[in-house]
Amino acid sequence: PQPSEAEIAALAAWVQAGAPFDGVVPAVADLGTAALAGAASGGAAGANDTKEPVLAPAADVAIAALKEKLVHVQAIAQSSPLLWIDFSAPAVRTMDAEVLALLEPVVTNVSELTLSRTKITDAALVTIGKMGVLRRLDLRSTAIGDGGLVHLKSHGALESLILAQTKVSDASVDIILSMPKLERLYVWGSAITVAGIERLRSER
Repeated sequence: PQPSEAEIAALAAWVQAGAPFDGVVPAVADLGTAALAGAASGGAAGANDTKEPVLAPAADVAIAALKEKLVHVQAIAQSSPLLWIDFSAPAVRTMDAEVLALLEPVVTNVSELTLSRTKITDAALVTIGKMGVLRRLDLRSTAIGDGGLVHLKSHGALESLILAQTKVSDASVDIILSMPKLERLYVWGSAITVAGIERLRSER
């Protein structure tokens, strides 16, 4: 499928604004998210539209690079461009630089991501926050803290988030509450207190 007029206009406005990766480009925002969503899905987008975004398959070279490092990669369903990526095998020797280099080429395709027991820090969450179709994220037993979790604020797809044995504290409760689709949260052994858990239970 070729880009629609609305998508082309959005790209043009973004380039004219200097192609920023942070913040909002007013000219793009003025085009209306509903129109852009409708163009991406091939029709008008309503408030209850649940169609999957139109994605291209991840490049073979990117998948090969992950597998070469013993990272488990597979499609979440037959013929789906969405990926399940699991760093469990090389976890103990996997740090930010390698994770970012391997994930950046597939950032639009990752639906499930396991980084438990890796050596990543908050810096890795900058790239992970760009994963618009990410539904399940496992950060168990990592050095992730409140500074990293801020990059997931208002994430529109996350349904399951595992923060057990991390440094995430009550300071991240507002960020967690901002995730509209979050259904399952695991915080055993984290720095979130009983008071923080009770607030999460009462408000969600």
